[in-house]
Amino acid sequence: MKNRNKYLRFAVCLWLCLLLGGLISACNAGVITNEPSTEATATQAVTDTVHTEAAEPETVFSSAESTSLTEADTTAETATETTGSTTAAAGEHSTRSPSTTAAKTTAPTTTATPTAPKTQECTLTIDCTAALANKDKLVEGHENVVPSDGYLLRKTAVTIQNGDTVYDVLKRACSANGISINGTKTYIRGLQQLDEFDCGTNSGWLYYVNGELPMTPCGKYAVSSGDNIVFYYTVDYSTAY
Repeated sequence: MKNRNKYLRFAVCLWLCLLLGGLISACNAGVITNEPSTEATATQAVTDTVHTEAAEPETVFSSAESTSLTEADTTAETATETTGSTTAAAGEHSTRSPSTTAAKTTAPTTTATPTAPKTQECTLTIDCTAALANKDKLVEGHENVVPSDGYLLRKTAVTIQNGDTVYDVLKRACSANGISINGTKTYIRGLQQLDEFDCGTNSGWLYYVNGELPMTPCGKYAVSSGDNIVFYYTVDYSTAY
């Protein structure tokens, strides 16, 4: 009886051992079977991670490229607008300031040599034909002071300066032609020794400018270029006016 119980326990233990061994084997088999799946999952995860990391630069590159393109487009548009504005401003400036543009393209002008001022002149005549015609009335000893043609100085051009008077012209011309003067700026008493009263009580020298008899002394009458001055010896003052 004891031996039977002993064998029964041994059989139970053996069965439990076999069952346990089977379970252990089954577990081991399950673990082994599931490990490739875990490794595959890990590998897939790594692969996905790699793909994800590989894809991220593309995304970043795409963003950077997009940003660069956007900035390039913006810069190009800004440059285009600036160029257009500059061109429009240049066009407007050209339209508003044609003279300035013309001045820039015009060749520099040559400085003209200043021309010498034209010489100012008048004419002077010293006429004593009336004394010649009345030679018989001349004071004794003065008959020979009257030229044979009746002119101490025929019409002669005389250079004048600013501020010259008739007296200045007379003095300059007489000095150049050797004619003596007896008188002042206020009154001319005689020329070349033909003096007042030499041919009568009303005889003497008068002067005319452009055919008119001035009522001012010759030293105060201002001369102009082109004036025609005549000193005339009259035998009768009363007929001169």
